Amino acid sequence: MSASPAGEDAERLAERGMLIDAAAGSREAFAHLYDLTSAGVLGLILSRVGDRRSAEDLLLETYVRAWQRACDFAAYHGAARAWICALALQVIVERSDGAAQEPAA
Repeated sequence: MSASPAGEDAERLAERGMLIDAAAGSREAFAHLYDLTSAGVLGLILSRVGDRRSAEDLLLETYVRAWQRACDFAAYHGAARAWICALALQVIVERSDGAAQEPAA
């Protein structure tokens, strides 16, 4: 059974509020946002990198970056989950670029 459009809107608003609260320093709000979104973000990352250990490392890096940049979200007018997924894709690209530039051992 899928969520109703009204339920989805309420969920998106709640996630947005949690990220805005996190920008104000609420660790509890950020932890709750992580609990709600991390499985989906991990799935996105895993679909791109294929390796669970690497995906978990990238997930951690994504949420560290989300915590550090939560104040940037206030200027973004989209969904919190979409913003976090965009951060995850940035992290993947940056990690790939860094790996490509490392000299072979």
